[in-house]
Amino acid sequence: MAFALLYFTLSIVLPIAALVLSAVRTSPYMMSFRDLTKPGSVDFSSFGTVLHSDLFLSAAGNSVVVALLAAAAGTVLSFLVAYVLHRTKARGRGALQSVSMVQRPERRCRGVRGHHAGPRS
Repeated sequence: MAFALLYFTLSIVLPIAALVLSAVRTSPYMMSFRDLTKPGSVDFSSFGTVLHSDLFLSAAGNSVVVALLAAAAGTVLSFLVAYVLHRTKARGRGALQSVSMVQRPERRCRGVRGHHAGPRS
């Protein structure tokens, strides 16, 4: 757990913190972190400028539309592949299964009442 937390901190938290720090500093020169406590050394107005720009709003809107369409198309495609593989006897199921990289289901051994007997140990 400690390794995962260290990895997360080094790979996610520190790079994002460095980007935010670079974005809010008013001067590109910083000798120490104490320089950030001086009045006027930190300015968040650039975020407001970007978030209210027409170019950003257009790009964000396009990103949301593309993400929703990709999610919908992936869901429909996954449903169709799963349906063909598990509910039909269509020709080419093996090829479709190989292309979709779905593991082949195990043959089930039915018990007296029709319950799955499971693997033997």
